[in-house]
Amino acid sequence: MRIRRFDFDVLASLGIEYISPFDFARNRLHVPVDFAFSNSVLEHVPREDVAMLLDNLAADLSPRGTMIHCIHLEDHRDFSGHPFEFLSIPEETYTRALESSRGNRIRRSGWEDYFGGIKDTKSSFIYVWSRLGRELPTHIDQSVGYEDTDDLRVSHLGVYTQKDSI
Repeated sequence: MRIRRFDFDVLASLGIEYISPFDFARNRLHVPVDFAFSNSVLEHVPREDVAMLLDNLAADLSPRGTMIHCIHLEDHRDFSGHPFEFLSIPEETYTRALESSRGNRIRRSGWEDYFGGIKDTKSSFIYVWSRLGRELPTHIDQSVGYEDTDDLRVSHLGVYTQKDSI
């Protein structure tokens, strides 16, 4: 089928309900969904909201439902020149607004913990890309959790999550 016009009426005719704005960090849909997808979204969610957002998304997945998230872990202010510079900013000055605009600074190991903690699901990385050709800052703020320099250099993640059949 070819869609010549793409609007809310077309979505509705396909059985897709568009709901916006909607804050998954505060609410659930309470409607089972088979598939959820995000591209360059989760890195803009403030750290304190990530766990609840993922829990709410997963809770609304139907049994064996899946979600795929493509996460960009670089500084969104300057990902071509200094993609890791934001890791040096002190926690007390790295506000929710900066987490939303530049990135929440969660590294690969942190995302692994978040996704590993979602009840009744199994998650795996479908890709992990690193930027080896860019320098890391000389100082990494203590609020940035990481395992090693390889963890710091990860620039992009793809995460596949499937809900258990209940």
